[in-house]
Amino acid sequence: MYDSLSNPRKHNEAGFGLMEVVVGVFVTLILCSVMLYLVRLGFAMYKLNSGTTSVAEQLEKARALALSKGEPVRVFFEYKRGKYGMDKNGNGRLDPFEVEELPEGVSLSQDTVVTFTRTGTLAQNSKEPLITISNTSDARRIKVSAAGAIEVD
Repeated sequence: MYDSLSNPRKHNEAGFGLMEVVVGVFVTLILCSVMLYLVRLGFAMYKLNSGTTSVAEQLEKARALALSKGEPVRVFFEYKRGKYGMDKNGNGRLDPFEVEELPEGVSLSQDTVVTFTRTGTLAQNSKEPLITISNTSDARRIKVSAAGAIEVD
């Protein structure tokens, strides 16, 4: 019988060598960085989709309110502040209690006012708004037709 002391070949093959450990750690770090990137990307897309859904719902509520009240309702979009909201009291401006905020890292492309008439359509002679909501990697667009239909791209 041979033991590990008398057989040097067997002694050299036991355990992991320094090179194998370094390669294993390096591969683990690469996999972790790829996973972290994918998680960040997924979270950014979640926030973008969440902001887009929230804006579309606000527009739908404004249209429904205009139809039920029988009077025009405006939705204001302020791109510098990343805020939007429905003018619920009809004073022609966005008051603090009417403000909705986009998720962090998500922004609007421009200032816009969408006015729904008492029939749920856009105000006569108004341009059909295209609201663009974006983050660093993607963008979503919300279109409002002259008939008041709201479409998300």
